Amino acid sequence: MDTQTPDSLQRGLSSEVAEARLAQFGLNTIEERQVSWAARLFKRFWGPIPWMIEIAAVLALSVRRWEEFTIIMLMLLVNAAVDFHQESKALNAIEVHKKKLARKALVLRDAEW
Repeated sequence: MDTQTPDSLQRGLSSEVAEARLAQFGLNTIEERQVSWAARLFKRFWGPIPWMIEIAAVLALSVRRWEEFTIIMLMLLVNAAVDFHQESKALNAIEVHKKKLARKALVLRDAEW
């Protein structure tokens, strides 16, 4: 492990140390995972709350309560659509912010910027 003295802080990292750290740790990046819209939509119907609503719909269907079944399914679909829309807006806002981020950094190497 390399130590930094007050003098080395004014010079920055040496090229050799920077290359060694790059080889050891890799690039300073974050891997991005893109989730398909179908997977994001399916997620709206998966989980404890949607399961309870889906069970209620199945129970209403099993006793042939068509009005209740229709209302329950409408609630489920509207909830999924609103949630999906809100998430899409949030993801779009994140993309806009990512584009505004600085892609370059000023560093001190071997006492030169």
